Amino acid sequence: MTIRSIKAHDIPMIASVIAGRNQMPQERCGYIDTDVEAITRYLNEIYQDGGSIVMSRDGIVAGDVIDDNRSVEVIGPYGDSVIAVRELIEELRYRHPSYDLLFYVDKENRHVIQAVTEMGATSEEHWEMIGDLIGGEPDPDIRLYRRGEYVYSLHDEIFPRAYYAGRSLEEMSLSGQGKLALFKQGGEILGYIFYQTDPAYIDFLGVDPAARQKGIGSRLLAHACQDAWHDGARQIQMSVRKINPAGVKFLEKHGFTIAEENLALRLRG
Repeated sequence: MTIRSIKAHDIPMIASVIAGRNQMPQERCGYIDTDVEAITRYLNEIYQDGGSIVMSRDGIVAGDVIDDNRSVEVIGPYGDSVIAVRELIEELRYRHPSYDLLFYVDKENRHVIQAVTEMGATSEEHWEMIGDLIGGEPDPDIRLYRRGEYVYSLHDEIFPRAYYAGRSLEEMSLSGQGKLALFKQGGEILGYIFYQTDPAYIDFLGVDPAARQKGIGSRLLAHACQDAWHDGARQIQMSVRKINPAGVKFLEKHGFTIAEENLALRLRG
């Protein structure tokens, strides 16, 4: 099977194909939605940042390189058979030989699950949770990150093996690739939330262990939800591991419901 890198002018067409295929549970990748414009923006970022977007006669796959933890978030693969999916995965392994490949797919996505599992991947079950949005008043203790505020150490303490390190969250916030909001009291950062508003998605929510059980997480969540609502979103999503029942209960307390069950798979580099 011939596999080739795409050209920049291919991206709108590929985004349209991915958006269509991602509507089906048996092909869904949880890293993206089905909005063509949002997928186009994401593929352009991958293309410009040196990631991989490749296609064959039988499928398409993209890889978003994350240098923080030497991994690649895999968009897809979208293939017509397990063999086609495996060959696209092998192409990514060839292009990024020392990086782990990370897959996040619907539990009905049998082609990817079978191919990656047969190649030796480990897996973890996640709930994808969704909440309806309403407007609200700004919280005086929460504002967006400013350069020189050291939130990275708190993030790296809470999520030591996360796909993005704290320094990256800071830089992504400053470059417009996400929003990093901080809860501060007395000049001290007690919590933070990193999120997107288009599409509306929460990546990380963390509170200093010494400041928990004080409602800080709830206030940060409310801030992100209100911000996304003001930017035009009407729903917001967040992924929670099934082995984290406290996280599920926290979101359910704030009106979130389970939308789908996904599987996170890691293929070691």
